[in-house]
Amino acid sequence: MPSTQTALTLKEHGSPSRAKGMLSLVITILLCLPSLIGGSVLFFNLATHRNITEWEQTSSALVALGLLFGGPLVALAMILGGITALSSKVPPAIKYAELSVVSTATIATLSLLSRFGKF
Repeated sequence: MPSTQTALTLKEHGSPSRAKGMLSLVITILLCLPSLIGGSVLFFNLATHRNITEWEQTSSALVALGLLFGGPLVALAMILGGITALSSKVPPAIKYAELSVVSTATIATLSLLSRFGKF
């Protein structure tokens, strides 16, 4: 039987499986960050009707970063998300958040590839 101190610590900080799920979510967000940033910069530049010759150097660099590193990192995030989604110990809210991040990053990566890459 756990002591009262252990029970209080688990009650204050959540279960260990929730902590593992949150760690997985943070890693997924970090893996998807280049695609998400590149996709949002692409969306902003398209929404403001800027031609590619009018883009600033920072915008071009962020889109290139998302284009070069986005695909492989999102693929790793998909694998991590699949493992997390199949785990019965992770709470459903964390699973949904992780799958939402991965699907948004996948859409951003496909947008970057269809606009600039050979898709």
